[in-house]
Amino acid sequence: MRDRPSLRYKVIINILILVVIIAAIGALINVWMFCNSIQKSANDKIELIATHVIKTLEIQDKAHLSFERSLQYSMEQPMRQFQAEYERSNRDIAQIDLDTLREQTGGVYDYFIIDANNTIIRTTFAPDDGLELGRYPAVNHFLNWVREHPDEVHSERAMTGINGYMKKYIYETTPDKKYILEIGASFSNRLFVSREDANYFDFPDYISSIMEKYPILTSINIYDRGGSPYYLSNAAGSRPMEGERLATFTRMTNGGHSAAVTVNDTLYSYVAFRPYEAHPQGFAEKIIEVAIDVRPFREEWLKSVYFSVLISLGSLILALFAGTVFTNSLASTIGEVVQAVRQIAAGDLSTPVVPTGDLEETQALSQSIETMRKKLQAQFHELELRNEELAQSYQLTIQAFFRILEHRERYTAEHSFQVNQIAMGIGKEMGLSSAELQYLAWGTLLHDIGKLVIDDDTLLKPGKLTEQEYEAIKQHPLIGCDVLPKLPFFQHVAQIVHYHHERYDGGGYPCGLCGEQIPLLARICAVADAVHAMTSDRPYRQGCSWSQAVEEIKRCSGSQFDPNVVAAFLRIYGDGSAAEI
Repeated sequence: MRDRPSLRYKVIINILILVVIIAAIGALINVWMFCNSIQKSANDKIELIATHVIKTLEIQDKAHLSFERSLQYSMEQPMRQFQAEYERSNRDIAQIDLDTLREQTGGVYDYFIIDANNTIIRTTFAPDDGLELGRYPAVNHFLNWVREHPDEVHSERAMTGINGYMKKYIYETTPDKKYILEIGASFSNRLFVSREDANYFDFPDYISSIMEKYPILTSINIYDRGGSPYYLSNAAGSRPMEGERLATFTRMTNGGHSAAVTVNDTLYSYVAFRPYEAHPQGFAEKIIEVAIDVRPFREEWLKSVYFSVLISLGSLILALFAGTVFTNSLASTIGEVVQAVRQIAAGDLSTPVVPTGDLEETQALSQSIETMRKKLQAQFHELELRNEELAQSYQLTIQAFFRILEHRERYTAEHSFQVNQIAMGIGKEMGLSSAELQYLAWGTLLHDIGKLVIDDDTLLKPGKLTEQEYEAIKQHPLIGCDVLPKLPFFQHVAQIVHYHHERYDGGGYPCGLCGEQIPLLARICAVADAVHAMTSDRPYRQGCSWSQAVEEIKRCSGSQFDPNVVAAFLRIYGDGSAAEI
């Protein structure tokens, strides 16, 4: 009979928690989609408004077309009279009475004379007197085109920059090509249309009707492609085109059909508009700027964000509560199991693993870890026995080499023993590990093992060695390293044998290593070897005193010997109290 909940039961609880979390995530996704839907709806509405404005203008413009054709026909007779008056005045424009011409046609036409610089030098429409049309690229281009086709009467429709009303203009060059004569007539003139139709041709009127339909519209403005205003629906409240608005307008006019930018809670949408049957070289194309207040859309979006935040917080609190309860229960059990595993990993195989937790599966896991601990403990004990046997084998090998050295040349054996004693003292002072001390002990005992193969005449020669004999003696580190068995255990021992005659400044042999390139154990052996060599008697010289040897070691610190090794040597042997080791 199970008296503890199983892991399966815990998994079910965990799945329920996961379901809650997934539900919360799903709610967030739904809210996100809802917010996107609101944003898309707002964008669609803004696009719809802008499209409606353009469509309204297009419909209005198309309606103008039939009236415009009859208006153009009626303007051709005044143009012929204008040309005739130019000839009667002997082509002296100062003699032309423009006001009389205007009165003769009922005052419905305005007359303009444009010079070669595309400047209006005379007109019945006072606001345009002296206007430099050459400053406007599109108008300037059109007027130049008119001059290149002097045998035609050219027409163009445009909005006046003064009051925003639609006007019709016709142009014709004078016979001498010195001037361009221009006549303009307003669409809303009462002589051409009825009172009701006149309102229909007033641009401000139908712009106002559009803005009344969409309260979020703040303005509808008309510009030419150079950025000059033709009509401002809210002249008092309209800001000058600058900054991001100007940059967006310029980008659109340089190659785009439409563009938009949001500045200070207002979306400015720009669309190019060209009237029906506009002159191919004319300047009728305008840029419509629709300004829309985006604050209502932002407020609606913020409400959806607040709603999504509330749902997210609720889901998060629920998930945290359920997860905390489950995690605390499971973490306590797992923590005890992990602690037991860490003890084993740290080498503590003596502490039994006690079954823990309220889950059947965790207790089974604890029992499995305990079984593993016992097996590891038995294997570790067996490994220790084998290591002891192996260490004994290595020790016997070292002893065998040392006995061979004793039989071969007694001084070398005694020297190696004394070097071993000095080096072990230095090694302990420097805080070497037990394994490093063991390698140092064996390596110093065998550091001159290579001398076994050097002939007695050279090795035991009482006098000074010849250069050839000295070179033979210098080979003993290489010979000794080659003599030792190629076993991993002898790797550190072989390094001591190989490098104990290297100098810290790089002037030693056989490899010319320097500094930290020389293994530490070999650097220790070098100091111990030099100390005993200086203080021992040889057939060809008498040994120096211990204090003299200490002074020599000091002098050679940093050049022949490692300063750190020398410092350790001096701490234990520097006072001369250890003259006899």
